[in-house]
Amino acid sequence: NVFGTYEDTFNEAHHLTLTAGMNLETYHRKTVSASGQNLLSTELNDLNLVGPDETGAIVSSVSGGKTAFSLLGFFGRVNYDFKGRYLFEASARYDGTSRFAPGQRWGFFPSASAGWRISEEPFFASVKPVVNNLKLRASFGSLGNQEVSDYAYLQKISFYEFNTSGHYSYAFGEGSTNSKYASLSAPVSSSLTWETANQYDLGLDLGMFKNRLQITSDVYVRNTVNMLVDGIKLPGVYGADSPQTNSADLSTRGYEIAVSWKDEFNLAGHPFGYGISGTLSDYATYVTRYDNNPNNLINDYYVGQRIGDIWGFVVDGLFESDEEAKKYNAEVCDIESYITGRMTGGVLAGDLRYVDLPIRRMPTATMSSTRMDRRLSSVTNATESSPSVPVLSMIRATGRFSETALQACSTVSLSPSTGSASTSVPSSREQVTITGILPE
Repeated sequence: NVFGTYEDTFNEAHHLTLTAGMNLETYHRKTVSASGQNLLSTELNDLNLVGPDETGAIVSSVSGGKTAFSLLGFFGRVNYDFKGRYLFEASARYDGTSRFAPGQRWGFFPSASAGWRISEEPFFASVKPVVNNLKLRASFGSLGNQEVSDYAYLQKISFYEFNTSGHYSYAFGEGSTNSKYASLSAPVSSSLTWETANQYDLGLDLGMFKNRLQITSDVYVRNTVNMLVDGIKLPGVYGADSPQTNSADLSTRGYEIAVSWKDEFNLAGHPFGYGISGTLSDYATYVTRYDNNPNNLINDYYVGQRIGDIWGFVVDGLFESDEEAKKYNAEVCDIESYITGRMTGGVLAGDLRYVDLPIRRMPTATMSSTRMDRRLSSVTNATESSPSVPVLSMIRATGRFSETALQACSTVSLSPSTGSASTSVPSSREQVTITGILPE
């Protein structure tokens, strides 16, 4: 690291600090390993003690590897304050990494913040004995992520030895050396580059009663763009995994409130200090872009998904009688269609009563300018004999449409594996498919 700092105060009011520098990180690793089996001694360990196996062959191996990467960064920061009341800071980094291809290696990451110490204003003097500190602040910051493999932008050829203990063991000629084979890594993206997290923050700092009471509150939005994830799935006949690409975005909104109290007094002639603190926080993260699921199917990440959402049954009690169960199943929610073959005798007294919920976002389809209203029930048999079945694959729909939509459609069907619904309309109209159904 190399950096320099300049600091000065002008007219006893303007305080300025400038910092600039650079940092360089390099990493090199070289590995060499050797192993052997059937040692002639159980107490000594040395490669010279490797003996033959039951077939008379000497089983030993030697391997090695080498990797390296480097990171070069330039940074600068400006701090300014006026009499400790008005605060401003701006900083930036310009970083380059060897982990990305030429032309994609550099990223620019700026940050800025501003603060107003209201408690230092002359008009605040009358309440300062009680409110010792009051500051409003706002900030923006960006941070880059280049955590991929050291040669993520290159397709690599790896050499392997046929496994001597597996089904594929080939040796040609005399000796115990097995044949080797080469394998090509997954395809790579030529545009792979930095992932960036941009955060916006508004905050309030409050200190009262000689700063014994401290309150800090923040609300923030963090947008993570160009996330390093697997790209669009390749056809199975291609015979390779998807390349890593910058193909997803996330957005997080949240708040945090921290309250603390610290004090000290004499106890039995000795100072005694104590403190208590508490924090209240919450946040929600949504997928705002995910190129690997263009149809927004719910068996994968999809645009609009809230991270942590659970798809499943909503239950409001048990059926008290067989008659109630049969009537509910026939008129409200067709439970038996979800779990066919898993309930002897159908829905009976004592079974769970699943709620038929409306969806949060009404899917639409153009059929003579008709909006199709749909109701969705999310179900799963995760508590049945196959608890490993993913919840998403068990999404089902009740098939209830508005009267106008029913007049335009001849049939309504659902694809349980994708969570999408289709409506077959009269021959004069085309088939319409609705996808990306979200729960209430």
